[in-house]
Amino acid sequence: MVKAKGERKHLMATNLTGISLKGLSSTQKSQMQTHKVHHTKRHLSKMATEMRRGKTFTQSHTIAKRLVGK
Repeated sequence: MVKAKGERKHLMATNLTGISLKGLSSTQKSQMQTHKVHHTKRHLSKMATEMRRGKTFTQSHTIAKRLVGK
């Protein structure tokens, strides 16, 4: 794979270390565990923040995709 100049390689999260899940329900925490393999820590962190603000998992995922990317 050839990377274009300035392109950053986005690594998918292998764990949730550094991402606070405090304030999330047990269901949301388990969803984040399965979701982590497909997205970056930055994406997951944004999702957790939005869920703490009262958004659903799906709503927070859409916001994170729009603002952060995968």
